[in-house]
Parts: sequence; C-alpha cells; structure tokens
Amino acid sequence: MLFTTIVGLLLTVSATVATPIYRRDVDFKWGSTKVRGVNIGGWLVLEPWITPSIFQAQDGFVVDEWTLCEKVPNAGDILRKHWNSWVSLQDFQKIKAAGFNTKPQTPGWTQGNSIDQTLAVIQLIANKYAQESYQDVVVAIELLNEPLASALTGGTNAVIQFYNDGYGDVRKISNTPVIIHDAFQNGSFFDGVLAPPDKSGVVIDHHEYQVFRNDLLKLSAADHRKYVCTNSPTYSGSTNHWVVVGEWSAAMTDCAAGLNGWHIGARYDGWYPDSTRIGSCDNRNFIETWDQQLKKDTQLYIAAQIAVFEQKTDGWVFWNFKTEASPEWDLFRLLDNKIFPQPLDSLSGKSGICNV
Repeated sequence: MLFTTIVGLLLTVSATVATPIYRRDVDFKWGSTKVRGVNIGGWLVLEPWITPSIFQAQDGFVVDEWTLCEKVPNAGDILRKHWNSWVSLQDFQKIKAAGFNTKPQTPGWTQGNSIDQTLAVIQLIANKYAQESYQDVVVAIELLNEPLASALTGGTNAVIQFYNDGYGDVRKISNTPVIIHDAFQNGSFFDGVLAPPDKSGVVIDHHEYQVFRNDLLKLSAADHRKYVCTNSPTYSGSTNHWVVVGEWSAAMTDCAAGLNGWHIGARYDGWYPDSTRIGSCDNRNFIETWDQQLKKDTQLYIAAQIAVFEQKTDGWVFWNFKTEASPEWDLFRLLDNKIFPQPLDSLSGKSGICNV
C-alpha cells in the first residue's frame, strides 16, 4: 500500500503564560468555539509553490523535499537554514493579532510502503504531545493528510483500519482529540467510524478548493461564491463528529507557480497538460497589480467561505500564512492589502453574503 504521509498537530495560538501542569486539559471548546486557523505550510515540509527560491537554486530534477534530499549533497544545510528562517515569533504574533485561534503544524513526512512506519510516528508523537501537560497547547492530533482511497490497495477499508489503529495509539495516552481527513468522501461517510458511544473526540478534516477542476476554474467570481454557498452539504453532513474545513484559500485560479507541481503549468492559462486556456495568469501572482475589482471579488470570496464554514461546520483553517510569490494563498499579503476580512468574527452567521 502506498501512502504519502503527513502527521499533524493542531495547536492553539496563545500569548498567555503556560498553565501549571496540574490544571491542564484540552484547552479548546470543540463544538462551541469555532476553529479560526491558518496553516504554517512550507516550513517543515517543503512545497515548491510556497518557497520556489529553494527549487530555483537547484537543477531541474529537484521537485520536492524528497528529491532535494536524494540529489543535493548539502540538502541538510539548505533545510536547516530554511527551518531557522521561514517562521518567526513576529509571524505568530501577527497571526494572533489578526484573531486566529489555532494553527496546524506538520512535524514530518514519510513516503512509500509506510503504514507501520507511520503508525510508529503517530505513537511517538502521541507519547509526547498527547500528554495532559501539553493539552493547553496541542488540542488535536491529525493521523493522515489527504489519503486518496481510490489509489490505495484496500481503498476506504484500508483507510478506516489505519484510522482505528492511529486513534488507538493516541488513546493509549489521553483524550486529546483525533483528526481524520475525509479521504475525499462525502460528509456522512465516516459517521460509523470511531463513533459514539464507544469512541469520542474525533474531528473530520475536509479540504475545499475550486482550482483543481476545469469546470470550477471557468466560474465567474460571483459563481465561485455561489458554489461556496451551495456545496457545503457535500462535506458538512457528519452527525457523529465535529467537522473542520482544514484547508481552503482565496484562489480562484491555479496560477500560483508550481502549484500543480514544479515545472508544471496552470490549467487557467492553458499550460497544464491537456488543458484549455480560460484566462491570463499575468497579474495573479503580483498583488500590487490587482485592480479594485479583483480585490473586491477576492475579499467577497474569502468572506463567503468564512461565513459558510462557520455556519455549516465547526470552523476552518486557511492555507497558507505566507508564500514567497503566491498572494491568492498568502494570508499576510491579503491582510496587509486589507483584502482578508477583519475582524474575523464579523462574518459569523452572515450567510446573506452569499447573495452579494
């Protein structure tokens, strides 16, 4: 069975002094407090479209972190420099000041026939971070990122078995909530998996993008918003688990350089294999060139997503906190240009934005 595996932690964003150990518990009110998070992507797992400069400095055979480590003798030095510089205390302070309350963190990845290895990593993480002494900071542990069940031996049955095993590993330590990705199934698919009364504290992670299908890329800005407002039943139908939209963005195109793979073009401008041109990517990656209409359309698109996610699910996590050159995916650039709505709670319950 082939997995590309990412195991993650969901952390609270807090500027307070840590609570004494004897008073600690899961310091997030799942089910009553909305998750309002942002991913710290491109840090501990490289993604070429987030930090293209690292890949531009290599030969064309380096397309991800795996091939960097395989082919570049000083890959360790490159990675250590990146790890020490990509995220700063000021970044976390900016995230908190903007009203965000959680951030996922990916501690590592493996590749290949790695089920047993991945379960061992989950147990290693749980042994440390599921301890009660961490529960005021680590408020959930995600077992696996984006398993494509249709491409796996055993399909969804294999994913379900993996989730049961990983859940058991975490529960050996504590009641820290466990996050499972929806494996691209509909919202009610996992209702009977890790379900009450025998199991509890499970969150379904759904990723919602409109840029990886030609039919969605062709939508007008207004129709992108309409799709946000009409598509939620496909992922919000779980009755036994909390649901969080754990990845989404401001992107209405796939123009971010390297988004579809290093040296692979965009569908939107017709450079992706077997795609047909829809429009130009010329100004999408340079926010300073956006006209007022594009800024307004992007702001409304973000606002519609936040409003719907808060109404239909238990919260959301924006992808990503920053990039080198992809503003549709860059929280900091969107905040600095007053496109990302502020304050965040101003959109809670405002489903009427779908009619704008």
